Parts: sequence; structure tokens; C-alpha cells
Amino acid sequence: MKTKLITTIMIALFLASMATVAVSVRATVVPIPVYVDIKPGSWPNPICVTSKGVFAVAICGTEDFDVMTIDPATLRIYVERVTDGDGVPPLRWSYKDVATPYTGDADGGHALGGDGYLDLVLIFDTPTLVASSLTRFVGETVPLVITGHLHTDAPIMGKDYVCVLAPK
Repeated sequence: MKTKLITTIMIALFLASMATVAVSVRATVVPIPVYVDIKPGSWPNPICVTSKGVFAVAICGTEDFDVMTIDPATLRIYVERVTDGDGVPPLRWSYKDVATPYTGDADGGHALGGDGYLDLVLIFDTPTLVASSLTRFVGETVPLVITGHLHTDAPIMGKDYVCVLAPK
């Protein structure tokens, strides 16, 4: 009888310990790629480190991607090789057909304008971006990355290149 009771208690303890085992699952959400055109309608995309103005960035709409699904308040821009802070938010945005997606070499570009699809046009403050990271890259061509979310919370990411110019 005593052996049966000990066996029953051991089984109960084993089952109790199994019930407290936690399963940890880590899921990585891959951002939806978007086409980005810095300074739409021009190439290359120069940014002078002493500029006091603003610059435009278009997230390109396509036949398969409606820019109206983006939550503009979540968007940030930053230099790809730099992780200082959370990036720079746009000052304002609007919707207009101003750009054509570039599908060539990774660090290339073109000077094409609109393509018939609505684009999300973002206006960024140049001094804020320069202060956050660009001064380190004078004389270089560097990728600027745009990240954010759709209204469904799905992440998006795209990039284009700028040529960082020294003061005149």
C-alpha cells in the first residue's frame, strides 16, 4: 500500500512539473519591402551637411501596393549603417504621383517622375537628419532607410541613396 501511495505521489509531482513547462516561440516579422525615391525626379540625390532646408522622399505606389495603407505617423528615416536613436520623423506628408520605382542596381537610381500610381510624399528636415548621423559620411554615397508600419501594424522598409556633400 505504501509503495502504491509513493508511486501515485511521484506520478502526480511529475505531471504537475510538466504542466508548468513554458514554451517560448520567437517569431521574426519580415518588413514588407517598399520602393523609396529620395528627391523624386532627380539623380543623384545630393544632401549638403550645411543645408538649412527640407528634402522630399517618396514611397512609391505600384499596381500591387497602395500607399494609402501606410500609417505616415510611424515612418522614420535613418542612415543604414547607423543605429543612433529611432530615426527622424517626417515634418509633413501628402499624396501625389511624383516618382517611379527604381528596379536597377542596388546603389543606382534614375531621374524619372510620376508613373501613374499615387505616391506618399514625405518632407524631412535636413538639419535634423544631418545632426543625427550624416556628418560622418561627407564625400560618400550612403543608403537612407525608411521604416514604418501599415495601418494593420505590418512593418515596411525601403531605401534609396544620397551623396553627402561637404560645406561649400
